[in-house]
Amino acid sequence: MKLSRTGWNNVIIISVMAMILLINITNNQLFPKDENKVEQINNQQSLLSKHAVILSFAIADTLLIKRNGSSWQTQNTLNNSQYSITSIDRLMTTWQQSEGLIQASEIEIEGLEGTTVIIELAGANKALHFTLYGLSDQLLIHKHQTNTWLALPPQLYAQLIPINNLNAEIKIKN
Repeated sequence: MKLSRTGWNNVIIISVMAMILLINITNNQLFPKDENKVEQINNQQSLLSKHAVILSFAIADTLLIKRNGSSWQTQNTLNNSQYSITSIDRLMTTWQQSEGLIQASEIEIEGLEGTTVIIELAGANKALHFTLYGLSDQLLIHKHQTNTWLALPPQLYAQLIPINNLNAEIKIKN
């Protein structure tokens, strides 16, 4: 069987397209685009996406931090202290980089009141709701959207919840 020049061109084009499709399929299986799939394989999950843009950060009714252009605007009902932009950037980076070990889905916390954090992200329809429980041996965080419990080192509690001053010792009002 003899193919014309146009016929051979079609065979080459179809072969190249098949190779591209094969490479894409194997690449997606080796390196999934969904970060949650990769993190769940390791039983680790991040609090926020590393590339998320935080628009506002609220701790119950005590602290509200809103993005104002490239800087931050704060409202603190406990005291009138102002936070430096560097301190707030460090806080936001801590939230984006923190990862916790996924726990059993039904954890019951009795007699301990948690601290509620609400974070609004750019491009998200709903705000993210977290409840943090500082225990002596670990920090438990409940992600309400996915009903997921994460365990983190207890030292992170002071870095994730700045109430009085981001540069001073943290005192939590329960």
